[in-house]
This record gives sequence, structure tokens and C-alpha cells, in this order.
Amino acid sequence: METESIKLDVQVTTTSQDPSLGLLSTVIITLDRDLEEYDENVDSIKSLGSYPDSSTPDESLIILKLPTSEPDYIYLTLRSKLKDHLHDHVLSEEIADQIFEAQLGTQSIDQFPFQQPLFMLVSVKLTQKLYTYAPCNASPLATDLTKRAK
Repeated sequence: METESIKLDVQVTTTSQDPSLGLLSTVIITLDRDLEEYDENVDSIKSLGSYPDSSTPDESLIILKLPTSEPDYIYLTLRSKLKDHLHDHVLSEEIADQIFEAQLGTQSIDQFPFQQPLFMLVSVKLTQKLYTYAPCNASPLATDLTKRAK
């Protein structure tokens, strides 16, 4: 039997972008997907290693130009574009939340609507953990006792 869980790590670096480059903020998102396999039995969990996930599309780079004036529009656009690439509503929303929070952290509250375009470099690492459970086999002695009792 196999079960899985997902670990999400989002790192956002935000700097001001020179207004001469235009009034649109630039967001560059890199996606890194890994699989991490574990073998689990009754007594222990053993790591079998990790490797890049080759079952996903190679679209590991997303470049967005976003207007700087409407925070709600920026958030909805981020979420929509991420969903187009990731095909996962919940994951897209979580990443968009973290990017948006980083943007809010660089702009003071009195700057709404946002005036300064930003350059944002976002690194997303998605690690899918796969657990393989070994079936519990009855010991031969217990099987023999059951057969003898009948």
C-alpha cells in the first residue's frame, strides 16, 4: 500500500524595480519538483532516497508581468497563472498567498495602491513523499498453530 504527503517550500526575494522599466512588476517563479521515497514497516521507516519528479511537465519557469496598482487583481492573477501551470487549486493558492505576503512586506500600508514596481524572484520546491508499506506477514509458527486448532 502506498500513501503520500507533500512538502512545500517557497522562498521569495523582492526588490524595487526601476520605474524606467515600466509600471509592471516582474515575477519570476522557478518550480522544482522532487520525489522522496520511504519504505515503512512495523518497526521502522527507511529512506530510499530522493530524485527529480520526471512525471510532471518541464514547465519549471513562470515569468509574469503584473500591474502594481490593484492588490486584489495581483493576487487573483498570480493564483490563476499558477493554477494553469500546477493544475492544483490548493497548491496554487498557497504559493500565491506567500508571494502576495512578500509583496505586502515590501510596500508600506500608505502606498496602496502599490506605486513602486517590484522584481520578485520566487523559488518553489515541491517535495512529494511516497511511503510504501510492507504487508505484515504472519509468522509460519502462528500459521501452523491456526491450522492445528481446526
